[in-house]
Amino acid sequence: MNYCSPCGSSKLQSELPIGDTHSRLVCVQCAHVHYNNPTIICGCIIEQDDKIALCLRAIEPQKNTWTIAAGYLEVGESTEIAAQREALEETGMEVEIQGLYSVFNVQHMHQVYIIYRAQFLRQTQKAGPESAAVAWFTEQTLPLNQLAYPTIKTMLVRHAKERKNGRFGLYQGDAGSGRVIGLHPN
Repeated sequence: MNYCSPCGSSKLQSELPIGDTHSRLVCVQCAHVHYNNPTIICGCIIEQDDKIALCLRAIEPQKNTWTIAAGYLEVGESTEIAAQREALEETGMEVEIQGLYSVFNVQHMHQVYIIYRAQFLRQTQKAGPESAAVAWFTEQTLPLNQLAYPTIKTMLVRHAKERKNGRFGLYQGDAGSGRVIGLHPN
C-alpha cells in the first residue's frame, strides 16, 4: 500500500497499535489503521440425483481445470447468498442451500473457504465468463486429475463417499489437514 485510503498521505509505517496483537500499517498523518485480513470464499457443491456440477475455469489461476462454483464474499452478503450467487454466475443455475459442508483455511493464500451442499433447482441462464464449460459428473466420472486445487479433490472424494451412505459430516481445518466433525443425515 502506497497511500492512506482515507486521507491520501504517503506517510505509512508498520507499528503495533495500542491494544492490538499484530503489527499493522498505520498512517502517520491521520492515524488510520489499515488491516490486511483474509478473504472469504463462498461456494457450493451443486447436487442433482447422483451427480454434481463442476465448472471448467476460463480464467487464471488454474485455467482449463475443473472446480466447484465459488468466489469472493461481497460486502453486505451472507455466506449462503454468496454461494448461491456464485453458483448462478458461474453455472447459470439456481440452487437451494442444503447445509454447511466445509470450512477450511488456505493460509498461504490468506483465504477462508465456506462451502455448502446445494440442490440444483433450475437452469436460468448461461454460465458466466469465468466458466468455459459446466458439466455434471458422477463419482465414477469425476475428473480427479484435472481439478483446480488439491483441496477441491479431497473435498469431492469425501463428498462422493458420504453421498453413498446419505450422511454428511462438516469438515473443519486447513487445506492440508483437518477433521470431520459430526455426521448428519441427508
